Amino acid sequence: TDSTFTHSTTSFYNTVYFNKISYFITFLNIFLFFLFSIINNSKINSINPNNESLIFYSTTVYPYCEDIRDEIWRLFSYSFVHANLFHLFGNSIGIIVVTTNLYKFQSFISILLVYIVTVLNGALSFYLTNPYHALLGASGGVYGIAGSNLSNFIYNYDNMYDFEITFTIAFYLIFSLIDIINYFAFYNDSIAYQVHWYCLLYGI
Repeated sequence: TDSTFTHSTTSFYNTVYFNKISYFITFLNIFLFFLFSIINNSKINSINPNNESLIFYSTTVYPYCEDIRDEIWRLFSYSFVHANLFHLFGNSIGIIVVTTNLYKFQSFISILLVYIVTVLNGALSFYLTNPYHALLGASGGVYGIAGSNLSNFIYNYDNMYDFEITFTIAFYLIFSLIDIINYFAFYNDSIAYQVHWYCLLYGI
């Protein structure tokens, strides 16, 4: 618990050298964004993949208003759809930041499971609060992993180096500050804030 503390040479911590989960999720989102941009011959400042069947709706847009709640793949497929390059870039940076410490203590599968389940629950929370609107983007997964950092910090505090403790505390302070400023100073109706906060809690 002090600066001289070292991990066991056989611990999981010392067997992981690369942030594989960050590379995997980021690559998948970027690959699909540009792949569909090429396939659909669409610009990078527009929605990609531009496919209505991937975006999360529970009811299609007016005037059709078709009940599509049985299309359960939408609960996850929406996370691959981004409104533009800036949206994609923001979520990609988010994935890198929220996994910076986490990958050292948790396995690839554990973090991926948190990501998937929070994305699913993010869509369900959106359905409860905005049943007639569309949801897209990976930010729910980003906030979910951000939340899981707090649990990881509580469980592994005594196995962390000083710089890792400092990083985690600084991360939460800056993350919270940016989110509060973003909401009160730059509120945007197109951002599903309630999904972000729900996923953060679910990640914890």
